[in-house]
Amino acid sequence: MNADGQTLGTKLSPAETPRNIATSGGPLNHLVDQEFWVGQVLLRSARLCEPCRHQEDLTQKGVLVGLVHRGGLRARILTEGTIRVGDVIRPPARTGAGRHRAIVDELTLVSHSSSTGALLASWRWRPEVVLILATLASVYASGWWRLREWGYRELAPGWRLGLYLSGLGAVAVALLPPVDDLADVLLTAHMVQHLILMMIAAPLLLLGNPLPTSLWGLPWRARRALGRLLTRNAPLRKVLWAATLMPVAWLLFVGNLWLWHLPAAYQAALRDPVIHDVEHVAFFGTALLFWWPIVEPAPRLHERIPRGFAILYLLAATGQNTLLSALIALPERVLYPYYEASRSPFGVSALDDQALAGGLMWSMGHMYLVPILLVVARMLDREERTARERETVRGDQPPR
Repeated sequence: MNADGQTLGTKLSPAETPRNIATSGGPLNHLVDQEFWVGQVLLRSARLCEPCRHQEDLTQKGVLVGLVHRGGLRARILTEGTIRVGDVIRPPARTGAGRHRAIVDELTLVSHSSSTGALLASWRWRPEVVLILATLASVYASGWWRLREWGYRELAPGWRLGLYLSGLGAVAVALLPPVDDLADVLLTAHMVQHLILMMIAAPLLLLGNPLPTSLWGLPWRARRALGRLLTRNAPLRKVLWAATLMPVAWLLFVGNLWLWHLPAAYQAALRDPVIHDVEHVAFFGTALLFWWPIVEPAPRLHERIPRGFAILYLLAATGQNTLLSALIALPERVLYPYYEASRSPFGVSALDDQALAGGLMWSMGHMYLVPILLVVARMLDREERTARERETVRGDQPPR
């Protein structure tokens, strides 16, 4: 705080940071994953406490950058006791306590990580996400309106517009407060983010048939340039063709899902905002590839897939989802220590939170059954129409 204040000419109080304990005299980053004493209280830190946009709202632009990796620690209280101004932070001897002697300078009762009201008041709105979603919505709506104005209403029905905007709304729910902020302290909220992106937003956007409609919403030059990328022999179309083959799309989606739920990868995403964004892009991107063969939006890249294969494709996804959710929900130990150090605003333990997140993942896996039922209904409808046509042909034949 002092170094940032000298650089930018600002001064933050501990209540504005927000931090419970302000220290001076030594670095704290080396205490990650360590137990240490502050006065009479034993603490354990699982991760760095990275700054949020709340600091910039209180001071000026640029404060956030200066506090990255210098924002202190998130720590779990292991024992009760008293902390006073002037108490020395005493890490284990192996961390070099003689060279790092931090002292408590100030205490504050403001706790933005453990108070529900304060947590809601410190929501972090992400203008870059809002801008991207607003741009996508306006481009699609413009293309939808143009197609209808030019007499191509069958290409731009109202229900597609509704589904596409609903998909963008689902992305907003996943990536903006309160879900995004609660994901910092609850594994269940983090799981909700991922499930919304993969199971709701991705199929809704594809059902809106986004590519052709959005192309007509662009200026002529941009429409022509992007259209060339999707012509039959264009490299991008070939890559998209390969990535949306059923076996390839399934492996990309499932492999990405399991990879990011490995403790090391999940912890890295929780600790680094950039990696966290990459994780979300990967979940959403592979989900689009996964749902592509089922929804079959334009451009049509493959011959019509036999419905039996589509059912097997979705059943296999349901099976792996059940296995992964069980591996998260059933263990009697916390898989992601990050959440042990993040005190839940609702008083839920990290282990209970983990079980709830795994159960939620399992229950949302039943979403795969919805398209299975639709595929079966379509198959039965087609068989019924075929049978009626045969009966009609037989009825038209003269008796012998």
